[in-house]
Amino acid sequence: MMTTRKNLSSEPLRKQPAQTGPGHLSTPAKAQNVPRTSGETIEIAQGKEPKPPDPHEKEHHQAEANRGKTPAEKALTLMNEVLLILHEIRASALKNKTERTQIDVATINKLGSNIEQAVESVKATKADDVAAVMERLEKLTAVVYETKETVAMTTRKPYAQAAKDGHDKQEASNERIKEIQHRNEKCKEERRKERAKLQITLTVENDTPETKTAIANETHENITQRCKQAIQNTIKDGSSPTIYGVQKLKSNDLRITCNTIEDAQKLQTVEWQNAYQGLKLKRAKFSILIRGVPTEELDPYQSQTIDLTKLEKQNESQNIKIQEARPLHNKPKATETLARYNAIVISTHDPAAANRCIKHGFYINYCHYTAERYTPHLQVKQCFNCQEHGHIASKCKGETRCAHCSDNHPTTECKSDIKKCAGCEGSHSAYDKQCPRKHEAIQHCSKQRRNARNSQPYFDE
Repeated sequence: MMTTRKNLSSEPLRKQPAQTGPGHLSTPAKAQNVPRTSGETIEIAQGKEPKPPDPHEKEHHQAEANRGKTPAEKALTLMNEVLLILHEIRASALKNKTERTQIDVATINKLGSNIEQAVESVKATKADDVAAVMERLEKLTAVVYETKETVAMTTRKPYAQAAKDGHDKQEASNERIKEIQHRNEKCKEERRKERAKLQITLTVENDTPETKTAIANETHENITQRCKQAIQNTIKDGSSPTIYGVQKLKSNDLRITCNTIEDAQKLQTVEWQNAYQGLKLKRAKFSILIRGVPTEELDPYQSQTIDLTKLEKQNESQNIKIQEARPLHNKPKATETLARYNAIVISTHDPAAANRCIKHGFYINYCHYTAERYTPHLQVKQCFNCQEHGHIASKCKGETRCAHCSDNHPTTECKSDIKKCAGCEGSHSAYDKQCPRKHEAIQHCSKQRRNARNSQPYFDE
């Protein structure tokens, strides 16, 4: 037998009397309480199948219950039902602290439906009843946030989900760091280009080593005075720029910074031989890279086979004045097999000529090759001090590591016969081409070069 009654949270269930007679059990039937989503409870006698609730019938009962109520009363009723559901969710979360709290779709739909109906009832509420509705709405909002915090605090993610979330956060953090580093490098490069417009660099020819020694031992004041005298001897019309000092570079070159771009352009016409013998203006080089040149056509490791005049004549349509032609890689050891193909770096002082070669190609022994912008800053770099990739020893801030055994001493002082990589700790030297860390550095630089070719294939003229 099945009877229906309202289930109030503050009212205990009443015990049903035993039924006797034909068709009934001789002993009192035990009842089970089955809750409905509408707050009703079904009492089921033992051995009886429950009748599933009819949704149309439930909606009919709700409509009958709401008939005759004011919009404010309807809104309060709907919000009270939402509060009851939220209290049940919060109580379940507090009870099952070590388990994951789940909310079924029907409950979510019920909450959403009640809130939507409450909002519509509020719109039709008279001004006199708004205060009561707003008070209940504020309480409902507070309970929603409290339930949300309770569920989030008591819900424990599975290990796999927690590990995945941690990995995703780490990847997002790494991407953010790379983005910031890329932006900083871009800003740094822009500032460097702006400074370069105000600077000139002076270098000493290789055949005058005594001049390099003199400059290295000279004071900044004496060097500045000699440079000023050279400027006055060259520019005699009274418009000679004034310099206030010089900067000694690690390469024993001199750098002069001017206040205006016009002054820097005037200093490029000065005869610096008047200051020191062999001193001259160091002009920027713009290099292009030619890949896939057969060794039988051009052997870059034998300087006498590279005829710059012949290369200039073959590429006279590009009007290029070649300053240097050299191989990209170092000369292989005697025990290594000579490569069948090589990469050649062609350098010039004219950025427009280099761009023409990139656009139209370059000829070597009347064979056409594709040229690309040479980006030495994107080549693989390995420090001889700490053996890490990405920088050189002159800018290293790490500890000294041996390239053979990875101990904390210079490689030249190593006496061990056991090889151990300082990067991956494998049984090979840090310079080994098969090292996984070296392979990763090569792949990273290759990706950067591809991006550079696509984003900025030409030089700034």
